[in-house]
Amino acid sequence: MTGSRQVQRAEDPLAREPGYLDVLAGLEDPGCLVCNASNRAARSYLDALLWESVNDPDLRPRLRAAHGFCREHTGLALRVARARGAGLGIAILYEDFLRSARAEADTTVGALARTRSRRGRGRNADPLRPSQGCSACASAASVARNCVGVLAKAEPDSSIGKRARLAGHGICVPHLGDGLREVEDKEGAGRLLSLFAHVEEGLRAELREFIRKHDYRFADEPRGGEQSSWWRSPPWIVGQPP
Repeated sequence: MTGSRQVQRAEDPLAREPGYLDVLAGLEDPGCLVCNASNRAARSYLDALLWESVNDPDLRPRLRAAHGFCREHTGLALRVARARGAGLGIAILYEDFLRSARAEADTTVGALARTRSRRGRGRNADPLRPSQGCSACASAASVARNCVGVLAKAEPDSSIGKRARLAGHGICVPHLGDGLREVEDKEGAGRLLSLFAHVEEGLRAELREFIRKHDYRFADEPRGGEQSSWWRSPPWIVGQPP
C-alpha cells in the first residue's frame, strides 16, 4: 500500500469497510470504478490460478463442472496466460476440461439413444450445460458487491465521493442495478443514483453535441472531446469488459 493510500485510509471513516481498498484501486483508471475493481479481481484470480492452483485437487472438480470459465473470462485467462507465459497452466486445465466434456457428451448421446429406442423419440432438455458457475465471475462479483456497499455509504463531499464524481469516473448501469437491489436505505440508493447521474448527464450532453455537429449547418465548427463520446458510451450501459 502506498504512503498516500495509508494516510487516506487512516483519515477516512469508511476505511474499515470491506471493499474500501478495491474502490481506491478502481479509481486509478477512468470508467466505472466498480467494473475496474471487479475486473482487476478477476485478473488477479486467474493469474494466481494459472501459476499456483492448476493442480489443486479441491479446485479442479469445480472448474471442471463449470467447463472452465465464462466466455469473457476465458478471453481474459488467455490474455493473462500470454502476458505471463502461463500457457502450460491453460494446457493442463483444458486437456482436463475437453476430456470431461467428451465424457459428458458420450453419456448424453448414449442416454438419448436409449430413450428414443424405448419411446420412438426423446430429447435431453439441457445437454452439456455447466453445473457450476464461472469462478472468475464469482471473484469479481464479490469485489463488486463490496465496492457498491462502500459507495452507497460515501457522502458526495467525502474523499471517495468526490473522486468517484470526477470526469471519467462513476458507476455503470449494471452495477447501479446491483446496488439498488442490495441497498436497503433510500439515502444509500440516492448516493448510487447520483454517481450514475453525473456520468449520464455529462455523456448525454457530449452525445447531443456529437450529433449536432453532424448536421451540415454546423459541420464547420471545431471538434472537441465529444468526438469520442460514441465509443465511450456503450460500456456505461453494459459494463466494461475485462
